[in-house]
Amino acid sequence: MRDAEIRVEEAKGIAEAQRIINSAKREIEGLSRSARQDLRTYVADLSVELAEAQIKESLDQRGRKQIVDRFIQNLGRQEEGRPS
Repeated sequence: MRDAEIRVEEAKGIAEAQRIINSAKREIEGLSRSARQDLRTYVADLSVELAEAQIKESLDQRGRKQIVDRFIQNLGRQEEGRPS
């Protein structure tokens, strides 16, 4: 009878260990998904900040003046094409 009790307790222990392992795997998968999403968000934010800094740097005073001048020229062209 003692051997049967030992086997029952071993089976319970194995089942409990498997439950703990499965729970840990689910938790790790969830944390991994969350970390990947956080990393994607961080990279996207960083990319936007970098692009903004590069645009600001490239748009010095002369660059801004050229953009405004082109805009004004385009407005003039649009006005010329409209019927009076």
